Amino acid sequence: MPATKPLKDMSIQDLIDQIEATGTEARDRFGELVDDIGLRTRFCDATEAMNDLRLALLRQLRGEPATTPLEEMTVEELHHLAGERDIPGRSSMNKAELIDALRTS
Repeated sequence: MPATKPLKDMSIQDLIDQIEATGTEARDRFGELVDDIGLRTRFCDATEAMNDLRLALLRQLRGEPATTPLEEMTVEELHHLAGERDIPGRSSMNKAELIDALRTS
């Protein structure tokens, strides 16, 4: 993991990058080490929560509301989010299907 600046010197983009890097590294290491499906599921849930935080921070950087209801997202945004959550079949889904898949993943 790269060295980080003191928290007081970090910009929102620095925080987003750090969250993303930490989540990716943790997910990779964790997947190699843990076979317990229940523990793995809880970790995946935590990883998704971190990703949601990253998306909220990105929205805040762009001056958008921190959270956007799925119904208000564009199909492109929904596809991007589905890709980040590795939802199978997402490329052929319409907006309603994407929303349903994101809610149940």
